[in-house]
Amino acid sequence: MARQATGEITSLWAVPGIVRKCRFLLEQLFPAASYMKERYPGEWLAWAYAKRIGSGLLNRART
Repeated sequence: MARQATGEITSLWAVPGIVRKCRFLLEQLFPAASYMKERYPGEWLAWAYAKRIGSGLLNRART
């Protein structure tokens, strides 16, 4: 888990400027709706985001 977090932090620091860093974080947390509809077909969009965040947290807790 520490290695993955280090990689994510390194990616964040590589992005120039605070506005771009914020945009990067938002894109990581909430990808484009088109991606979410493709990844979770037939799901209500808000539910798809909740499932993605929940599964991500579970995966990080396991490692």
